[in-house]
Amino acid sequence: MGDLRGSALDEAVAVELELIKAEGNVEEITPILVHKRLVAKGLITGQVSTLTPRKGMIEKVNAEYLSGLGFTKRDMDLFKSRNNKLAFRANIERLREEKQELANQLATNTYTMIAIIRLLKTNTNIPIEAILSSYLVKELRTVENMKDDDVE
Repeated sequence: MGDLRGSALDEAVAVELELIKAEGNVEEITPILVHKRLVAKGLITGQVSTLTPRKGMIEKVNAEYLSGLGFTKRDMDLFKSRNNKLAFRANIERLREEKQELANQLATNTYTMIAIIRLLKTNTNIPIEAILSSYLVKELRTVENMKDDDVE
């Protein structure tokens, strides 16, 4: 091929950025990464500085890529400052807290649903278990098999 320049290089960079995003196997999309890939394909032979005018395009795609991984603005700032481990730890901790909150909500909602289901079973002839999810049926049976009937 040869050394691409101008709009042809812009187009090649845009295509490469889309390929990198689609592959999804990198921590971060950097000008160095894009440069190495373009050199390997024989599209350019210059230094990384060849991509300096396209740095904004690369940073924009990198921000989209990182936000797709669940990073918050703070996490992305940490990541960009090369504190990758700190950013990943912050993201993991945030996800753990979110998971715990969701587990608590599930427990509360399950308790409420079981109470409603038991009320329906005792006061109606509706075959309620036939329309429940397998999770709720399992939880209902667990509660019904308990010796201490403390669910009201």
